[in-house]
Amino acid sequence: MKLICVDDEKIILKSLVSKCKEIDFVDEVFSFSSGLKVLEFLDQNPDCIIDAVILDIDMPDITGLSLAKEIKKRNQFIEVIFVTSFSQYAIEAFKTRASGYLLKPINKEDLLEELENVQAKRNIDIISVGNKKPAGIYAQTFGNFDLIVNGNPVEFAWKKSKEVLAYLIDRGGSIVTRKELAAVIFDDREYSRSNQTYLSKIVMRLQKDLKAVNASDIFVKGKDSYSVNPRIITCDAWDFLNGIGKEKYHGEYMLQYSWAELSIAKFEN
Repeated sequence: MKLICVDDEKIILKSLVSKCKEIDFVDEVFSFSSGLKVLEFLDQNPDCIIDAVILDIDMPDITGLSLAKEIKKRNQFIEVIFVTSFSQYAIEAFKTRASGYLLKPINKEDLLEELENVQAKRNIDIISVGNKKPAGIYAQTFGNFDLIVNGNPVEFAWKKSKEVLAYLIDRGGSIVTRKELAAVIFDDREYSRSNQTYLSKIVMRLQKDLKAVNASDIFVKGKDSYSVNPRIITCDAWDFLNGIGKEKYHGEYMLQYSWAELSIAKFEN
């Protein structure tokens, strides 16, 4: 695994790099004290495959949130892990499709957990043209979002259940934590116990709706995380990113959901 670490405080940066290098599956770590230097590095080294960027949110030349958006424009598959002393940034961080969120001072156990999540995402064969998928389960994302099973749009009992599935489809099979999902679905509300309970009910309703159309296998529930199984879903957006069916995209993507606007750049770059 190749990482980039970014923090304008050089002592903290040195400590972070040291902790990353102690992790067995980390092969190489690039470090920068300037966010703009990171973008310069990515532009000058397009063939360098970076798995994740661990970056401070509060930096003088460019904020971590802005830097994350610029990184995603250059390569949507680079995972972003935020580091900060201020927990109030969490919701905004997850809105930028962050993979993880660490509070200073960083301990090695928390860092290892976040990087293991990144590694798990990398092990998922997200969009392989050569993979044969069972016919009948199609995710339509261009225009409005719909899940179509055997030619028929699935009717979801709750709008939020459909939105949960839409967001997981948007993430292309990547693992999404419960906290990230709540931040997106509840749009800036505090991550409270009542919201956790409500999200559990939404997920249960989604599972029931999928079971009713024999599509239960597309939904994967882990420990405090969720994803979809991309091996058994055909999706117009995933095909597009593999150079298939580009004529289907007309500038509209999951129009029901405001958070989907952040993903449009990957279709237009």
